[in-house]
Amino acid sequence: KMSPSPPLSLTPALTLFLVILAAAALSVSVVSAASCPGSIAGKLNTNLPGTVDDGSRFEVNICGSNIGASCESTTTPCTMCQEWNGGGACLGGSLVSVSTSGSTMIFTYGNGESVKDPALARQSRVELTCDSSATTPTFGVLAAPKVPACQANNNVCLYVLKGRSAAVCGVAGAGGVAGGLVFIIIILVAVVLYVAGFVVFHRIKEGEFGFPHLEFWKETPGLAKGGVMFIISKVRGGSAEYTEV
Repeated sequence: KMSPSPPLSLTPALTLFLVILAAAALSVSVVSAASCPGSIAGKLNTNLPGTVDDGSRFEVNICGSNIGASCESTTTPCTMCQEWNGGGACLGGSLVSVSTSGSTMIFTYGNGESVKDPALARQSRVELTCDSSATTPTFGVLAAPKVPACQANNNVCLYVLKGRSAAVCGVAGAGGVAGGLVFIIIILVAVVLYVAGFVVFHRIKEGEFGFPHLEFWKETPGLAKGGVMFIISKVRGGSAEYTEV
């Protein structure tokens, strides 16, 4: 039978590693939180007008808030405001998420002013595709959903605005840094800090250099090989027993 691996003691270095992993997870959640990337925040923090397919008009401030005189008294912040003669409605408030799809950056806003009859919520989405010639963002006509479509979408009216902008070039798609890549970088940094922390701690305490849990890592290849051979044997219908490594 396979001899058990020596238990891993919770050394200060290992404790440090676990703390770093927790910080990495927190960092990923912070990175994933909705905010305009710094490289475009200043470029898209301005009121941009357009028209809605029902003949009314709108204003959007992709990286800002509090726009449209007709909306200021209803929802704060208001990122996209639909206005008509005698009134208006906030279609989207705070920025909920920022994502990329190819060369397009997608901004989603929640907390829009609700519809009273029938009771429906409002959300909005801005899809900006990279266009190096569009130094000022250009938009198509804002699509206003009909009530049946809202009811079919869990009683949420989603207003979709598509446009083109040079501001997202080099940020959307391959030019941007995805949250997954940020997480991998954080993990790699955490591993380096874990090893370095252990080496320093071991040097101070024992007076010599050492690698964290060296015996455990020496056994890992043999354990992995044994596990793979055991699984292959079971798949082939044979019998297998663990042998001492």
